[in-house]
Amino acid sequence: MKLSRLDKILIFSGAIVGVTSTFFDKLEINAAENLEEKVQELQISQVEDIKEFRGIYLTPYTVKNISKVGQIIERMKNSNLNTVVIDVKGDSGEILHKTDIELAKQINAYIMNVDIEKINKKFHENNIYTIARIVAFKDIPLAKKRPDLAVLNKHTGNPFEREKYFVDPYSEEVQRYNIDIALEVLSKGFNEIQFDYMRTPAKGGLNDVLFTNFDGRKVNKVIEDFLKRVREEIKEKYPKAKISIDVFGFTIVKEDMKIGQILKNIAKHVDYISPMLYPSHYSQGNLGFKIPDDHPYELIYKSNIEALRIIEGSGAKLRPWIQGFAWTKNPRTLKFDKNYILEQIRGTKESNTSGYIIWNEANNYRVTWDALEKK
Repeated sequence: MKLSRLDKILIFSGAIVGVTSTFFDKLEINAAENLEEKVQELQISQVEDIKEFRGIYLTPYTVKNISKVGQIIERMKNSNLNTVVIDVKGDSGEILHKTDIELAKQINAYIMNVDIEKINKKFHENNIYTIARIVAFKDIPLAKKRPDLAVLNKHTGNPFEREKYFVDPYSEEVQRYNIDIALEVLSKGFNEIQFDYMRTPAKGGLNDVLFTNFDGRKVNKVIEDFLKRVREEIKEKYPKAKISIDVFGFTIVKEDMKIGQILKNIAKHVDYISPMLYPSHYSQGNLGFKIPDDHPYELIYKSNIEALRIIEGSGAKLRPWIQGFAWTKNPRTLKFDKNYILEQIRGTKESNTSGYIIWNEANNYRVTWDALEKK
């Protein structure tokens, strides 16, 4: 069939209209996507500039239910809290979100499918700062599946069992694994990486353990060098991301506990130091108190003042963990109540720290809500 000149013009015009329509449709889609990205960036930036952190710890089992997250957010807002710490690599080394890291898949470390990107977005929409907790060198699946990477018992040659199970901080593969986890979860929206168990086993000490990748450096130098490497890699890819580390409260009163945590050295490579200042865990006589857990305010205050002295000039800020639980192994703390929480918080405020995070392993914050919620 021969087309007339008019037919050709109409067909050509229709094609142009179709192309133009598709072009503008794509523009609208791209504009919408860009707007959503800008909104998310704004939400993240709004929670980055925190002067006083007031936080709680949450397990993935708590936050995997998004409706429960909404309930927690409401209670946090009513309690003037602005920070959450969430496990991404837990106390046993388990990975609690869907991961693309090959080593985690090889050792079957991935056990949950927590949508951390969705959770971060929910918290950020409510101006809540999010911290990803990574348990670094205590790692049961890695030590069991890869005994060549485990900390060994010097006397038996088997993985060290007194504090199950640690992996070798000297190992390049172990270090790479933890850095990869940190980078992966930062890509999902977390504001900060917090390393816990950045140490060697505390039970037994260095005299009983063997590092198969030992290279002559002292273990505290290995930890310091690793943190320096972590900082360089994270800041290169995520310049605004913060880095923190949990340390034993005893590192404040004893410079070298022979587990790799020397406060003044660690502080040079992190943004925040978080000593675990749980009054019930101190021994009789510590910090001059016959029964330390009878003095939650004084213990927190004195510990913070000394810690601030130690890290002065490092650039790191102090943000301690405080006790949000009754320690049933010690009957003295059965009196744990809202005043116990409030006295610890008073200790952090009056010692001019950068805030506090409340630890309750089971996420039972009934006493915390009782202490902080507006009545």
